[in-house]
Amino acid sequence: MNYEINIKEMYKYFTEVNKKVSLIQWEYKDKLGMREGQGTTQNSQGDRIFTLEELKQYDGSNNNPAYVAVDGIVYDVTLVARWGGGTHFGVKAGTDGTAQYYACHGTTNVVNKLPRIGLLQKQEE
Repeated sequence: MNYEINIKEMYKYFTEVNKKVSLIQWEYKDKLGMREGQGTTQNSQGDRIFTLEELKQYDGSNNNPAYVAVDGIVYDVTLVARWGGGTHFGVKAGTDGTAQYYACHGTTNVVNKLPRIGLLQKQEE
C-alpha cells in the first residue's frame, strides 16, 4: 500500500468537506441576515438580540439552523451531532434551555465550546 497517496487523497477529500461546511454556514448567515450590512436587532456590542419568538424559528427543522439559549446567550448547535434533528436528550432547539442545561451539566462550561450567535432578550415578568 502506498500510504502517501492515500494521505493525499484524504487531504483532498477533507479539504472539499471543509469548503462545503463553510458554504453551508455562509448560507445560514445569509438566510438569517447575519452578515454585515443586513438588518438585525443588535446591542451596542454588536450582539444579535433574539426574542423568544424569533428563537423559536431556529429549531433545526426545514433546513433552518438550530439555536438554543443558555443563561441569555444564544448558541448555534446546527453542526453538533448530538443535536441531530434539533433535539438533545429531550431539549429542543429554538428554546431557552437554561434549566435543562444546569439539570444535566451542573456548573460545567460545556456550552462555552459552541459558537455564540447572540443574546436572548430578557422577558418582562
